[in-house]
Amino acid sequence: MLDTTGHVPAERWKAGDLTIDVGAQRVLVADEPIVLPKLSFNFLLALVRAAPRVLTIDELMDVVWPGIFVNAETVTQRAKLLRDALKDDPRSPRYIGVSRGRGYQLIPEAIGLEDVTSLKAGGSDPRNVTIRAATLAWLGAIVLGVTVLFGSFTLIKNWKDGPAVVGSSGLRVAVLPFDNLSSDPSDSFIARSIPEMVLNRLSSVRGLTVISRDSTLLNPVSKLSATEAGERLKAAYLVEGSVQRIGDALRVTCFVIDTAKGTRLWSERFDWPMTRLYALQDRIADRVAASLETKAHGVGSLPEQADASSNSDAYLAYLKGKSLLNRFTVAETDAAAEQFERAVKLDPDFSDALTALFDARMQGADLRKDDLAPFRVRYQPLLDKALQRNPNSGPALFAKAMWSNLPASERERLFQRAAELDPSNSRGLTAYAEFLDRNALKNNGAIGEQGKPLVDRVLSVDPLSPRTRWWAVQRRWSNLPPEKIEKELARELEIDPQNYTLANRYAFRRWMFHGETAEALILMERTIATDPQNPLSPHFAAALYLDANDPAAARAIALTTPASRDSTRVVFAQYIGDWRRAGAAAYDRRGFLFNEYSNWGWPEAIRDYSLHTRQFDRGAEEIASRFGFDLKHPTVRGIAQMMAAPALAHILLVKGDEATGKLLLADSVRWIDGHPSYGLAGIMRYRAAAMMLLGDSRQALSNLRASIETGHDIRQWWYIVDRDPVWLSVHDDPRFRAIAAICRRMAREQRVKLDTLRATGKVPTRVAGASA
Repeated sequence: MLDTTGHVPAERWKAGDLTIDVGAQRVLVADEPIVLPKLSFNFLLALVRAAPRVLTIDELMDVVWPGIFVNAETVTQRAKLLRDALKDDPRSPRYIGVSRGRGYQLIPEAIGLEDVTSLKAGGSDPRNVTIRAATLAWLGAIVLGVTVLFGSFTLIKNWKDGPAVVGSSGLRVAVLPFDNLSSDPSDSFIARSIPEMVLNRLSSVRGLTVISRDSTLLNPVSKLSATEAGERLKAAYLVEGSVQRIGDALRVTCFVIDTAKGTRLWSERFDWPMTRLYALQDRIADRVAASLETKAHGVGSLPEQADASSNSDAYLAYLKGKSLLNRFTVAETDAAAEQFERAVKLDPDFSDALTALFDARMQGADLRKDDLAPFRVRYQPLLDKALQRNPNSGPALFAKAMWSNLPASERERLFQRAAELDPSNSRGLTAYAEFLDRNALKNNGAIGEQGKPLVDRVLSVDPLSPRTRWWAVQRRWSNLPPEKIEKELARELEIDPQNYTLANRYAFRRWMFHGETAEALILMERTIATDPQNPLSPHFAAALYLDANDPAAARAIALTTPASRDSTRVVFAQYIGDWRRAGAAAYDRRGFLFNEYSNWGWPEAIRDYSLHTRQFDRGAEEIASRFGFDLKHPTVRGIAQMMAAPALAHILLVKGDEATGKLLLADSVRWIDGHPSYGLAGIMRYRAAAMMLLGDSRQALSNLRASIETGHDIRQWWYIVDRDPVWLSVHDDPRFRAIAAICRRMAREQRVKLDTLRATGKVPTRVAGASA
């Protein structure tokens, strides 16, 4: 909270052996500093300021997550994280008490350490100081609540009472797509772009929560009355309009509808030259904001907008590029880059186009799985120039956060600042959510709640964003059973059948959790046809074809892109039993192009190479660096480490470090047993390998059979039954021979299905032109 001089008042608290320094954002326990994330610090500070009162769940939501909709489980998990950081035993708590069904309270007495009379607390009694500071904190939270998200931006609260003007959440306004009345259908991008720009500009107006019409998705609002649309969207007002291009002029009609009354609050027609298209969105947004101010106090004015290009052709090219970039396919990304290049050529000082061209070139390289370093060097001057022209450009700061190789902490600060400046940038906010979620997965072994408000925000303002719709499902995979994730993916594909990443992941799950290799290949081939230069699906399809005993087709599909050719060298070498080539490919810089879950056979290739060459330290260090193991005390914190643990432990055992290897295997088994929601497919094979290396062949074989026969997990079955050194000692065991027979039978069945699909034209015939 700021004083009249604009500074943070000195505020320090003592609670038992805790010292809380608000200005320094620091907590000491018995004079020893501990590291608390911002949300945990805010949680603790809220309890301190309110002590000794119990803070209810709702009150904590408002103070710790101002302006953000969270549920009670989020509060409970944050309390648990804070307790863990403070080493506060919930069975005998010292710091945080829980009142079941009500909330949380601070147990020790909270005493202000500084002269907080500057906060105008009554008297010198520490209790009065505490109460007064808590009161001021609540008032500050109310004032700031609509502008803070992780110190960044506003998110909408959950509405329950329909369209209305509600407290600090302000007015809820829905911007509907404008009708394209132009004779040329290709002008439709203008009709799409104008409401998008108006939405983005209005979202920066204090007191407005702005959403998109498409939030209803399956029940288009355009077919409903204004009152019904308002109820469906829980919006007090709708912004509608139409666009008609006549030569070098635009005719735009726009109006605001009061959904409660079903009447027009404001309407206006704009006959606007194409050369001033960019300024049109400001004019419309300003008039809309002004019309709403007559209905509610607290709606602010439209913030100043940075200058755009005065070249109409440059701006139109920029708009066309924007409409293509967010599909996240190679073809559309390249097409977007061409439009941005045209815009920059026409107007070299057009900062948004400079940023967009940098963004598109980096995205294209990333999708192709090229080395980003030379692309960063080549195109960084574009971003630098954009930031020189406008250091507070939200899109430019988002692009820098997305594509820089800065440390994670610096990238997070960039994301926060960008989100504050550009609170409706669906592309940037989705990237921010992915950044937070992937960091949580890497550091904690599971995706937490930090990214959810960002995803919810994007789905409110841009509900058909392909990347966001995919990530909204994908981010839940560590918390939901596989069958639920699969159902959500299927539902999303009904909405957007052309969503490349969604289709790829759905096909993958048909293979992984059902053993339906042939069915998965139908879906995978469809995605390849939609974006032939994208290596993601060819990389997956090569593994699918190998599992269906069709190496010729696997090699042909792998050769369709340079990246898939490189990324599949490991699995092809394993397929023919060449451990030396497999290991060399795995060690190569192009041997780990995809994430930890999709580089087929990579840990095993490193392991096999280490066992044959006795280069144990090299192999262990390579696996540890890729999967985040501490080789002195390797433990399993998440599913990626669980997958690599048997290979790493095997190296340690053969090296002679049996104690560390066995501890890692036991920890892997513990982790698997503690996560039954993942199901048999995907994890039970790793439990089987761990038990085999621990010397329990009976349980190992039982686990392996359950994984394959019940879990239908036949991924790289040929490696398990013929190549994997873990199972060599039991190849003659009748139980293992039975498992091998099951695998071969399932593979034959899938090959028959595949041949039938080829005969009916549902799967193309693939012929290798060269060796992979």
